[in-house]
Amino acid sequence: GRGVITFTDGVPVLAYHTGTDRGGPPALADLAIPGPYHVSLYTLDAADLESAHEAANLRVPPGMPAERLGGDPALADSTRRAAPDERLPAMGDGDAAAAEDGTTEQSAVEAFLDDAEKIEAIKQQARSEARERAQQWEF
Repeated sequence: GRGVITFTDGVPVLAYHTGTDRGGPPALADLAIPGPYHVSLYTLDAADLESAHEAANLRVPPGMPAERLGGDPALADSTRRAAPDERLPAMGDGDAAAAEDGTTEQSAVEAFLDDAEKIEAIKQQARSEARERAQQWEF
């Protein structure tokens, strides 16, 4: 699948993964896989993204993409500082994002751990690699 992350004034607004049809922090978990990556940048009018940006299930906290995908705490802090106050989630439970209705959205880590199919695929890949190494080392 493909990932979509939108930005307004340099601040991440939403994330969506086409392969899993998940948005928000769960989409970031789906995107946080080893590369290689191909990135395309498009410029759209704000009006074209207005309805998507209003979908609470697609929104991400401003610093989360930099932390989860880039592993860059300094960039995450920078995007938080650049974000409008209404975009900053309530602090207190770490990676969880506060939705506009006051409920707590699932963090990227929680979303990953809830994805049994993805975890099983990782386990199978690890087993396969372990078998290959065992054969190479004549175990």
